[in-house]
Amino acid sequence: VKSEELKEHLIPFIEKEENTVATTALRAVGKIGDSSKIEYLLEKLEDSDFPEKNKPTIILVFGDLKSKEAVPVLIEIIEDPYEEKIWRMYACDSLGKIGDERAIPVLKKVFSENDALLRAYAAHALSFFDLPSIINLLIQGLKDSNWKVRFHCTEALAQEGADDAVGILKYKAKKDPVKKVRTGAIKALGEIGTKECFDFIRELFTKKQE
Repeated sequence: VKSEELKEHLIPFIEKEENTVATTALRAVGKIGDSSKIEYLLEKLEDSDFPEKNKPTIILVFGDLKSKEAVPVLIEIIEDPYEEKIWRMYACDSLGKIGDERAIPVLKKVFSENDALLRAYAAHALSFFDLPSIINLLIQGLKDSNWKVRFHCTEALAQEGADDAVGILKYKAKKDPVKKVRTGAIKALGEIGTKECFDFIRELFTKKQE
């Protein structure tokens, strides 16, 4: 319920020790879109007395609020290889939702890391940005050993202008060992929408009917 009156009643619940109550109240701040609490949330993230187990939710809320003020902090979290993995994953997620181009270089760096789940989060985050600056990276991501990375790359390429990816998407639509990736590639080709894409989809459909 996006109520102005509700905003002022959430803070006491965030301050509570109970994890479920506090994290639910935090997510409510994000869903309501209460950007007036951004400074408060930044302070809580740095507060050593605030429960550590609730801080990952704060990171997600920055994404819900599309908080550009939080971008430097989120980048710092991702760039620290010793930071908690869930913090880094959630920071990727929020940077994607915020859509600030300062995040692109650091998200690209995550693609070179060994952790497949981090790469998947980075791929999903990059899907929120303009295609020209990331298309080559997404094409490379379609060759990743982890299927979640490949799938999120198909999602990110599902837009007009991704013509350079048509060739590998066609290959993935036919040959990828994971059905979800094959389906994602077909959807991406449909969104790209060139004659080559539709001819290929028609061919796939015809063969399936046979």
